[in-house]
Amino acid sequence: MLDRSDSFLKLLFECIYGKTLSSDTFYSLAQSKLSEIARGVAELSDIYTRRRQCVSKSLLNDPLLRRAYLIYFFPCNLFKLKIILKEILAHPKGSRFLKRELRLLDVGCGPGTQLLGFLDFLAEEPLATGWLDCVAVDSLRANLQDAQHLFEQYLRWVDPSRDFPKCTLQTYLAELSQGLLLEPKRKFDFIIFGNVLNELFLETENRIEQRCEVVSAIWKQWLAPEGFLILIEPALKETSRELLLLRDLLLEKSDLKIYSPCVHSLRCPAVARENLSDWCHEDRAWSPPSLIQKIDSLVGNRKSSLKYSYAVFNRMGLSVREAGLWQSQKMAFRGGYDQSDNPADLLTGQRGSQIWRVVSEKIEEKGKSSVYFCGSEGRAKVTRLKKHTSSRNEDFKRLDRGQVVTTTGLKKKNSKDWRVESETQLKGLM
Repeated sequence: MLDRSDSFLKLLFECIYGKTLSSDTFYSLAQSKLSEIARGVAELSDIYTRRRQCVSKSLLNDPLLRRAYLIYFFPCNLFKLKIILKEILAHPKGSRFLKRELRLLDVGCGPGTQLLGFLDFLAEEPLATGWLDCVAVDSLRANLQDAQHLFEQYLRWVDPSRDFPKCTLQTYLAELSQGLLLEPKRKFDFIIFGNVLNELFLETENRIEQRCEVVSAIWKQWLAPEGFLILIEPALKETSRELLLLRDLLLEKSDLKIYSPCVHSLRCPAVARENLSDWCHEDRAWSPPSLIQKIDSLVGNRKSSLKYSYAVFNRMGLSVREAGLWQSQKMAFRGGYDQSDNPADLLTGQRGSQIWRVVSEKIEEKGKSSVYFCGSEGRAKVTRLKKHTSSRNEDFKRLDRGQVVTTTGLKKKNSKDWRVESETQLKGLM
């Protein structure tokens, strides 16, 4: 019997090859196409990382590259969105977004990666919304056709025993630089730009400003007051830094606030004037399906983790700071959370404390361990000597990239060098 990940890959094979497959036929077909798909994956990987001048909106018009993307990159990118959505749902006010009718706008949808990521997220959540109205926009008709087909096939594939929401999809053929003329309905609860902004205005020096204009025109017209704007980009140094510069520009020119990954809405220290080589990205553990592992062995890729850069904005002032505190403290709130309260009230009692995001892997050295934190104080290397290990800071040994943590009593040696002392309280929140 197929597990869920292999069953999903079978769905993708059925969409690509246009026929229903038994489990045995799927495995046989996948094995016979393995070398061919691996060639396409190797070509796409090289274009995405080393030959970025070859990136274009028509890239997936090539049949081999299209198959490679759908089989290999599609499942990986889908999973990234689910991680981001779970982070939004972790907020004390987050669950209300799954208790009403939702509207989703996928801008530059490609073959429907973010659409299916959202559907798959709902399929795994017990608090699913009753109705999801989706709109997908792309400049290639073939992408919209793929997105429509995969959307419909997914709804047939999802577990029929689940009380899955009613889902609808409209597709629009449009160039992003020319604005969006959509049917005038209720505004969107989620607007997603998934791996598309880095492909815009590549030949222009002021591309960050131009991308800001495109994103701003869309969110100002179409984002609901309580909605979320999600930008996802590749984790390369160039694309990540450009996303961070865009993040800063959007915050400067609007009333948007950062929800995540940052725990503040200040300018990003990674792209400050004195920092010409820093960048920030996520690196999350992932257990790839066996087919993707086989492709990796042929190509030489390593997909034991998922790397990506992202930024989530909102106008409500909600932050992953409160989500972290809520997840850590919710057992104490046995009476529930009053959604009329200001989420910032969760910070009461945290005076003198700091909230950080872990933005690096652990650095182990003789007699000490270090990790990079980022927060309202900036980006800093935080070190704990082994002799300062205590019950108050025992969570330090379990820190991992992407975690939200709170500290009290960090010793600041200078602006970029902080120390965990024996009396320092450090707690991983989420």
